[in-house]
Amino acid sequence: MKRTVKIASVLGCLMVATTSGCARHRGEFQPVRFNAPSQPVPDVQPILVDVKRLGVLCTTDIEPLAELDIEHVITRLGHAVATRADEAGLKGVTIVSQDDILWSVGQVRMDSAQVVTPGYREALIDSLALDALIVIELERLQTRTTPVSPGPYGGMTQNPGLDLAVDLRMSLINLHTGKIWQQTGQEREWTPVRVQMGGGRSQSEQQLLAAVARPVQRFLSQVTPPPSTQTRAFDLGGR
Repeated sequence: MKRTVKIASVLGCLMVATTSGCARHRGEFQPVRFNAPSQPVPDVQPILVDVKRLGVLCTTDIEPLAELDIEHVITRLGHAVATRADEAGLKGVTIVSQDDILWSVGQVRMDSAQVVTPGYREALIDSLALDALIVIELERLQTRTTPVSPGPYGGMTQNPGLDLAVDLRMSLINLHTGKIWQQTGQEREWTPVRVQMGGGRSQSEQQLLAAVARPVQRFLSQVTPPPSTQTRAFDLGGR
């Protein structure tokens, strides 16, 4: 009888220890937030199949205007697009800047009509091992000064304004197949004229950057969407 009681006591202790240990492990599953790559929209995905090197090119045929260095704006836009595409973290994809592309082909300007020709496609594939290319083209730019301008709370003010409108064509091109996915964008930026206080970018340059940024962001959100924040429960008991 004493032996039976002793065995039962030992088994009871083992069960308590095991249960408390399991409780500790079960309680150590903790939610962890992390960034995960997002997928492009379905229409874009076939163009990016097997793409390992994606180039970025921003261009325009519009000549510089007074107080507005368009080429400088286009260069800044190209750098911003390359940075944005790189931050998207497309799995296994390397982003190639427009500086590398223009230096390789020995040109200052290039548009999507040139890129789709077999000669240019082969040149980009051979010289830079590119698989696909993002091309942002500023097709139209219209600026005018106005005697009035929009107010901060609606309505118009008597302050003179600078009204700027742009048309953009944005393309994703697979250089191996020639397949293209395109969007166009129109944007307007109308703000009061500000006094330029020495140095820095001119108001017209800032407005042009703001105007082109919005349609470009919409385009990139479908081609190279930013990483999405996800939450998963992980067992952290082994730490």
